[in-house]
Amino acid sequence: MSDRLADIRKGIKHPAGHGNAGLASNFVDLAHAKVKPGGTIALVLPITAIQGASWEPARKLLAGAYENITVVTIANIGNHERAFSADTGMAETLIVATKRTSKTPDSEALFVNLHRRPSSMLEAAETARIIKRLPASPNAGYIRAGGQTSGSYIRAPLGEGGCTSLRESALADMMIALLQGELRMPQHPSRHAIPVAPLGQLGDRGLLHRDIGNGKDDEPPFRGPFRIHAMEGVPSYPVLWRHDADRERYLRVEPDSMGVMRPGCEKRALDAWQTASRLHFTLDFRLNSQSLSACLTPDPVLGGRAWPNFRPHEDKWEEFIALWTNCSLGLMTFWWYGSRQQEGRAILTISKLSELMVLDPRRFPESKLTLARKIFTQFETRPFLPANEAYRDEVRKALDTAVLIDLLELPESMLEPLETLRRQWSSEPSVHGGKHTSP
Repeated sequence: MSDRLADIRKGIKHPAGHGNAGLASNFVDLAHAKVKPGGTIALVLPITAIQGASWEPARKLLAGAYENITVVTIANIGNHERAFSADTGMAETLIVATKRTSKTPDSEALFVNLHRRPSSMLEAAETARIIKRLPASPNAGYIRAGGQTSGSYIRAPLGEGGCTSLRESALADMMIALLQGELRMPQHPSRHAIPVAPLGQLGDRGLLHRDIGNGKDDEPPFRGPFRIHAMEGVPSYPVLWRHDADRERYLRVEPDSMGVMRPGCEKRALDAWQTASRLHFTLDFRLNSQSLSACLTPDPVLGGRAWPNFRPHEDKWEEFIALWTNCSLGLMTFWWYGSRQQEGRAILTISKLSELMVLDPRRFPESKLTLARKIFTQFETRPFLPANEAYRDEVRKALDTAVLIDLLELPESMLEPLETLRRQWSSEPSVHGGKHTSP
């Protein structure tokens, strides 16, 4: 079977199969090889197919060779409730697409987010008919059947994976515009330019945690030069390694571990230390229990499995970036990029971290960077609630005001629609995960 699959993949210019994506990605190649131009494929795949980094080849294949692409997901809580397969305990997506007969690629996909899985074949067939009749304009709206709202939809490029498992399509419209450098608020007629840039343009990420160390590998060769231990005394190589939600309510977080150098690894340990920094980003963001998407340590430290570090090209950008990523719009951006295969959680890989869009400090004068440092000092000792409670977190609201009004000099009239936006986002099942702290 493996040899046969390899033969089939030879005939595909850009195959979708990827080892890290798993066997499911190979079925995209099999379907592509079988269907003729004008034919239709229909695939039930893990929801990571729309957002996961290892599924990027599959998305490129679909976007380049198919049209009339429809992506259906379920915006609900519970793993079984977000699956189309009866025996699957994980979030899934249903992708239906037509193999193109022309050379002009289709610029948009139709994202459909149902509130629940249809309970019968009759309901499923009627839902499918409604989806087929959705108008081309407007590009977003609600799906209604029998006088009730059963889902929402939005038309967007296939690469905008944040459109999946989404109840409020207005959030998608706002996020797509924001990542293109324009702030549009619901209930607000004005639009404002917001200078943003991918994080990877502003610096370099630290080492992968396995290249720093762990508690295994008692015999050489060692992949990482350190064995990671709990913090003791004043270590030579401090590390921010683990998540502890109660310790991470403040913008400034102390390191929790230390690296003990392994035998014969002196040079490698010194080389690793050259990558240390104060700015750290989370990868596995538990939105309904954790408060921060990024933090600063008092001094440069190495990053760990939960908190890889990031080294900006300019040290003076650290507070600026940390403020933006922890204001409400910054939290929403992380959630938009993160994979949502687990409810109440947004997950980024360390390689995808460089794509995260943040406020661009290069576009601001020195006076604004100085102001950002002052604002950071004002907030570093104030505790935040978990991210999903942004709608009722007075500290988060105060930070939003400081970033949008003081730093960006936007009109104060933006604060009222931002209140609505926070509540909409906090009401998303993928944000609160069914926790009782939802609005």
